[in-house]
Amino acid sequence: MSTDFQQAREALGARLRELRTEAGLNGKDMAARLGWQRSKVSRLENGKQTATDADVTAWARAAEQLNVAVELKHSLRNLEKSYRSWKRHLAAGHRATQIAHAHQEAQAATIHIARAHRPHDLHDGDHGPSRPTAAHRAAVAWMFRWSTSTPTVASHNARRRLRCAARAAAT
Repeated sequence: MSTDFQQAREALGARLRELRTEAGLNGKDMAARLGWQRSKVSRLENGKQTATDADVTAWARAAEQLNVAVELKHSLRNLEKSYRSWKRHLAAGHRATQIAHAHQEAQAATIHIARAHRPHDLHDGDHGPSRPTAAHRAAVAWMFRWSTSTPTVASHNARRRLRCAARAAAT
């Protein structure tokens, strides 16, 4: 399950990648300019690692776009707020969240299940396999959608039951 924090981290990473490509740099060149390992550039762009204030400032400088440093720092502050909020939410444990999800599951009129595509299942017309876009990855990440007044993500147990039911129906 993707949290708001992870989604915000991926959005910041996408913005960093956009700045790098606008500057005409590949990952290797950006890493060289920053004096970092190439893996750090990749982890930041793919949302696998959280950037620091110094990281986003250095990134803007390396991309020769100092005017966006303030925007990047603002995004980083929102990311940190999201993380703190999530930690506060789970401070008492996962039980309250699981109970809330179970309650929403009980109220759901229907549960829609979509098949998640693997990258090699995607095709771009007659041009062979294509890589999934960020929008496609976001769409297939939300495999379960509840039909209630407020959409939410299914609890772990509900997702497991749905997967088992889907497997049983497929065989």
